[in-house]
Amino acid sequence: MKNRGQISMEFAILMAIVVAAVAIVGFYYLKMTKRGAIISKGNVEHTESVVGTKALSEIKTVRKVVHQ
Repeated sequence: MKNRGQISMEFAILMAIVVAAVAIVGFYYLKMTKRGAIISKGNVEHTESVVGTKALSEIKTVRKVVHQ
């Protein structure tokens, strides 16, 4: 009977370690996902800015050519 209790306790400790490890990995996964989303948002904003500036530059060039 003592042996079964020992095995049960070892199994419970093992499961607690597994649950703790999964919680830690999940936390870092969510943290990295959030960081990736923030970086992607910054890249999109930069791209929109560059494209907008380039478009305005091209429009000004076309206006100069048309009005000459």
